[in-house]
Amino acid sequence: DRNQAAGWLQKAAAEQGSPVADRLVRLCGALLAPGGSSVQPPELVAVALLLEGRFADAVPGLKALAEKSSPTSPDGASVLLAWALVETGRFREALPLLETYGTPPAGFEEPLANLSLPRVFQLRAVALEKAGRSREAAESREVFRKLAGNQT
Repeated sequence: DRNQAAGWLQKAAAEQGSPVADRLVRLCGALLAPGGSSVQPPELVAVALLLEGRFADAVPGLKALAEKSSPTSPDGASVLLAWALVETGRFREALPLLETYGTPPAGFEEPLANLSLPRVFQLRAVALEKAGRSREAAESREVFRKLAGNQT
């Protein structure tokens, strides 16, 4: 129910007080306006497109997001871009992004962290397999399986 979610979002926006909460409120706003909105930052619209499965449409905005972020940043921007690239068959472009992803420090929880970890290991396995690196792909798949538990 987008209307009810919009009401909760307005309440959260009024009560938030941290940079992480502010980013989450903006992300939720983008998710409530899927496909783009002139008032939403394009990077957040790109995340909404990614979550809608519109991977090719999401790539440009995710590239902009990843360019603003360090490849080893725990915010996972490079993983989101790699996800869209893997889903569109662009494995060679995705692999370097996945190989440099740094595991977030313990206790660090960015708003998008659950989209990046443990997914990075699953995406890495797919890209490594496509690159003919089967042993490494199997190792990455095993890490994903252990981290994902019942999420698979």
